Amino acid sequence: MRNRFYEGSHRPVTRGHSQHASLLDSVERTWQRRRRVRSTILKLAAAGAVVALFVVAENCRADDRRTCFAVTPTSTNIVVSGNVLRLAALAATMSTLGGDSALAAATAPSDPVRCTGVNTSIPAAGPTATNYYGAVTNKAKFRRFSQLACNNVGPVDQYFSMGKAIYYRNCHTGAGINYIYFWGKQDGNASTCFGSTYPEMYAIANSTSNPVTATRMATVYNNTGLTEDTQAGYALGNMMAAALIAESARDFLVIPENYMLMDRLAAGKITALQLIGGHCVGGAETCGNTAATQDGAHPLAWGGAQASMMTGGWGTSNGATSDFGMAFETDLIVNWLKDKNKIATTTASCPVTTLGGYGGQQQTTIRGLFTSLF
Repeated sequence: MRNRFYEGSHRPVTRGHSQHASLLDSVERTWQRRRRVRSTILKLAAAGAVVALFVVAENCRADDRRTCFAVTPTSTNIVVSGNVLRLAALAATMSTLGGDSALAAATAPSDPVRCTGVNTSIPAAGPTATNYYGAVTNKAKFRRFSQLACNNVGPVDQYFSMGKAIYYRNCHTGAGINYIYFWGKQDGNASTCFGSTYPEMYAIANSTSNPVTATRMATVYNNTGLTEDTQAGYALGNMMAAALIAESARDFLVIPENYMLMDRLAAGKITALQLIGGHCVGGAETCGNTAATQDGAHPLAWGGAQASMMTGGWGTSNGATSDFGMAFETDLIVNWLKDKNKIATTTASCPVTTLGGYGGQQQTTIRGLFTSLF
């Protein structure tokens, strides 16, 4: 095969050429070599530009931390930055958690039956009076569960129910700590174990005849509780418990963010697959689900979140700690507030850069933007 960089650049040199002809031929060959070098450099530069543009596009995400917004109604005369709004959401969350009572163990089901099938992540022993925490059917109970210590101290095997399903939270030291799994049934009936990664659970919960929707997902926490006594229902419950308990325990700011995302799903701004299907977020450094489109909407419900969202591993539960993570959470919060007409863009400057820099009543108003989420 002819090398395109050298195509047409060689001439046959015949014997008997004069010295002058040889000199001219040598000059031409030198010129051709230089032309090829320049051509190669230009092509490499063009390829580099394409790669650079691709990298920029892949990692480009709105960063509204320093952008100023007017709180509506504008009569409040409050202008805040995206970062202050993120801090206010966290402050409202911590205030709510401070008012929650501690979760206590409850009477265990009388006839629990573990699921059958291979799942080495769940124990054979079932719930007892010291490690079963009752039915979880509303936001408050999910919040309280996320605050329950899961650090190899106290009950290291934690159980709770959603509908007729029993779920298991692993609190043993190791890579699987804080993971939640479907354990079995509490009514004495048989069931089948399944994988507990988000993509696996989503595939079981979702079907053409019964797709994962905001309505189905919301029943889990709207006081109705999980009602689907099917494999699809158990998987749906597992996904939701993982996001509302396990992910929330890693970052308390995820507590309101879960419901922001649910609102965005109900409004058609994102899809259920983006929210809970295990898709990595765009521009993340690490991704445990490279086979899927990197268009995820949830800050933590995807493989590899720890490395991208938290500097040096999981933080102190007080919001993302990496620059990427803080920008991502700010973007989510700002978009939700805009959806709800709680803030508007403005050309005015932000008067201060911290939540504490505002007056007491102004701080109350800013934190109050998030009250409906709890």
